[in-house]
Amino acid sequence: MNGFKINNLIAMGKDVPTVNVEFKDGLNLIIGPSNTGKTYIFEAIDYMLGGGSVPKEISQDKNYLIMYLEIELLKSKETFTISRSLKNPKDMITLFYSKFSEIESAQSEQLYYEANKSEKNISTFLLKLCGFELPIKIRKTTNYDKTNFTFRSYIPYSMVDEPKMISENSPIYDNDSFNDKTKYLYHFKYLVTNEDDSNVERVISKNIFDETKKSNITLLKELLGQEKEKYHNLSGKIEYNTQDFDADITTTFLKNIQQEIQIINQKILEFDTSKNKIVSDIAYNNSVLRRFKLLKNQYESDIERLQFIDEGSFLINQLVIHKCPNCGAEIDASHSCNDIDLSTINDSCQFEIQQYNLKLKELDISINTTINLVNTLKEELSFVNEEIKINKEKLADNLNPELKTLKTKLEQLSNFEMIKTEVSQVEDKMAEYNTMIQAYKEKKFLNYGSPMQLALKRIKDTSFTDFLEDVLENFYYNQGEKAKVSFNTNGKEIDFSINDEKRGTVGKGTRALLTSSFFMAVRNYCISKGLPHANFLILDSPINAFKQQEYLEHLDSSIKNKFLNYLSINVGQTIIMENLYVSDIPADLKEKINIIEFTKTDEGRYGFY
Repeated sequence: MNGFKINNLIAMGKDVPTVNVEFKDGLNLIIGPSNTGKTYIFEAIDYMLGGGSVPKEISQDKNYLIMYLEIELLKSKETFTISRSLKNPKDMITLFYSKFSEIESAQSEQLYYEANKSEKNISTFLLKLCGFELPIKIRKTTNYDKTNFTFRSYIPYSMVDEPKMISENSPIYDNDSFNDKTKYLYHFKYLVTNEDDSNVERVISKNIFDETKKSNITLLKELLGQEKEKYHNLSGKIEYNTQDFDADITTTFLKNIQQEIQIINQKILEFDTSKNKIVSDIAYNNSVLRRFKLLKNQYESDIERLQFIDEGSFLINQLVIHKCPNCGAEIDASHSCNDIDLSTINDSCQFEIQQYNLKLKELDISINTTINLVNTLKEELSFVNEEIKINKEKLADNLNPELKTLKTKLEQLSNFEMIKTEVSQVEDKMAEYNTMIQAYKEKKFLNYGSPMQLALKRIKDTSFTDFLEDVLENFYYNQGEKAKVSFNTNGKEIDFSINDEKRGTVGKGTRALLTSSFFMAVRNYCISKGLPHANFLILDSPINAFKQQEYLEHLDSSIKNKFLNYLSINVGQTIIMENLYVSDIPADLKEKINIIEFTKTDEGRYGFY
């Protein structure tokens, strides 16, 4: 179910006690004498739901600074708390994602109260809660100028103040401004049809229609003339002679050239592959050659080392040794340490030198072989490069000129085809302009009727009157009596009649009940049809007008009781502010109603504050 209910209205301030009023499902009746804050509560709820004006100042609210409104979604039971300053209405509104009792730890965000400030505004938030899919465009003038539908556009259908209750003007309209009548009428039309005016074209007068039609035909003829001139110029170029251009021969020639180019390119590719392998082999063998040379240097260094040892042994033999080089002891007749055998060392060095010389010879053979291989590879590389060069020159010198000639012919043919295509496009454009000119010539001015008549027809197409009749028959008429409701226009606005009696002509008290019935029926209709609606209804003094004796109207207590009983069992939450006393309410009704009584005395609750 769309919409939400109001759980709690709270006011807080500096050095003053927190005050609140709690609401329940069904009918909530705020009663008591004048000047106790009943209308203040009405204005406060309107303010908390995005109204631009703070509640009318009363003496008791002097030190109250901030107000909270706790609301609960009917479908998901999710609860939100709206917070707003009572002193600075242009301050941002704070939205808490929790009950009022849990706002200290709740997630929150800031919202603008103006709908046109940003996407984050109170209007968008509340409209979505009610099931409205945004954006919604509403007709606001007789010429189909449009405006956005906001929550302030909707709120008059959920909150009805006392002046509107007794107004002779139709409840469809929110004020007497002539300029706004179309807008308010189309608000109502949208609510009962769920059809906005986004796709409705702007209506123009017959004079403007005729002038626009004439201008469009003139413009199209000018464009048609431009296309005709373009067609004439292209027709001169289309005389291209294609007789000398044999497509079959050209195609065969092109295929032969392409095959030859393919063969040569394949050779070049093969030579490139060979070249890459040769270059790789040269690099590898050069690397091997560098390693061979390093190894040769190592062998030669080892031979020098061994020759140095051999020469050293000769010098050692020339020395007079007093101490043993092995153990370091004095050498005498009793010394038994084994002597170093220098001849053995010399023989070993000579043997190693011979081995290294053999390796050097083998290494020199490998080096020479590798050098020869690198030179052979370089010769092969030179040959491959030359072959690549020859084949590329063949492509450039022989085949490319033939391709160039062929390309020229093909370009000529392509240009000819392009011109033919362009001519075809110009012909299509001329046909299109001729069709559009003919369509404009045949276009007739359509008189859609006045906005009021159009809206009235759509309203009559719905079953809304059935719901209004049902509401009236449930409390205003005696059992068995029927209410026949019809919507009509007096040329200025649309209003309804009941059994051929115009609503605006009855007494003030009766008008208040009929106005209440209208808004009750709107809620019942929207809920029954699954249309967007807030679901709550707040009525300020729907019964009070009967108490003003100068109007000589009397409200039968049975009608009053049936009215309250109907609201107590009706779908949705209803809040009524009324100058009644608890004693005015029958005992059986008291059990069905949440009564909030203000006494204006020290006994009981004085008022809201």
